[in-house]
Amino acid sequence: MEFLRVLELDGFTKNNIPEPHINDMTRLRYLGLRDTNFAMLPISGGIPPHLQTLDIRGTSITELPSEVWTLTKLRHLYLSSVRLLNSQALRSGIPLHNLQTLKIDDYYQNNRNSQLVGRLKLLSSLNTLTLRANEIPQKVFTATSTHAKLHKLKLDGTLQPDELCGIENFAPNITELTLSRSNLQGEPTQTLGQLKNLRILKLRDDACQCENISCSPGSFPNLSYLELSNLCHLALLNIEPGSFPNLMHLSIHRCDNLHAVPNGLNHITTLQVLECKEMPSSFVKEINDWRRTNPAVRVIIPNRQPPQDLSPTA
Repeated sequence: MEFLRVLELDGFTKNNIPEPHINDMTRLRYLGLRDTNFAMLPISGGIPPHLQTLDIRGTSITELPSEVWTLTKLRHLYLSSVRLLNSQALRSGIPLHNLQTLKIDDYYQNNRNSQLVGRLKLLSSLNTLTLRANEIPQKVFTATSTHAKLHKLKLDGTLQPDELCGIENFAPNITELTLSRSNLQGEPTQTLGQLKNLRILKLRDDACQCENISCSPGSFPNLSYLELSNLCHLALLNIEPGSFPNLMHLSIHRCDNLHAVPNGLNHITTLQVLECKEMPSSFVKEINDWRRTNPAVRVIIPNRQPPQDLSPTA
């Protein structure tokens, strides 16, 4: 199998497959072990020198061979624990110079935040960073603030402390930001609206605890897509003139306390799609009234019930 480039074992167990001889796969580019019962990489020799993608999420692997951290062609790394970053090679300052994607699903990190922050500072070539944990340190922002190549940042977990840092601590070229379960106490739009390169913003699953969100003039100058999903405290969305000058798609999902059309929605002259899912009936009624005077905007309300016919002949 010396010509094999992709080995995908996701969901398999060692009892289901023969012991692979990865040392014979010198041309291997992709190794996927997600949701397997491996406790170590199933190799009988050195790490394939041309490996570009390694996915070990959902495994029992607690340590990676030191050779992994010196792979010059490794681009995409998917881990199930922050602890895996505690490598002697990384501690010695040997970074993965070409790593573009890092995704970590770690719901049991238990005070390993400082370790995470320290390692992130070394990974200056990251393009995409995804972290899922019960708690995420605010210092993730400062650790990546000088990473000019970082464009996509996805954080799923309670932010500690529960507020955003200043705009100067964000990576300068962030174009896509997703915050989930962050439990922010203040209005995130006051800070996020200053990110001049931001194109896509998704606030999900109680990303913020505030009841009112206001977007001031000049905020979100290049945002084209905004998603507000499952923000159970949100009751008022206020859009001031001059905000969202390039917004084309607005999605509002499962915001149970939002009963009225966002104030100033007509100020977004570039809006093309308004998508509403699982919203209160009072909100849906107002949106249906709004759409009659804004026919140029495509309004999507899945599973809409037709109006009841109350005429005498019905």
